[in-house]
Amino acid sequence: MNEIKCSEKMVFDTKKEAEDSLAVVEYQRGIKLKAYKCKGCKLWHLASSYK
Repeated sequence: MNEIKCSEKMVFDTKKEAEDSLAVVEYQRGIKLKAYKCKGCKLWHLASSYK
């Protein structure tokens, strides 16, 4: 599986910012997402597939 680099992902400074955007994206696209803090850049991203 190819990992997407952080620079290619949407980035958020806080968990709240990520979760606010997550709600909009889930509503618009009808997909389930999760906010997570990246171990690499220490910022927040959204994931559609996760363990």
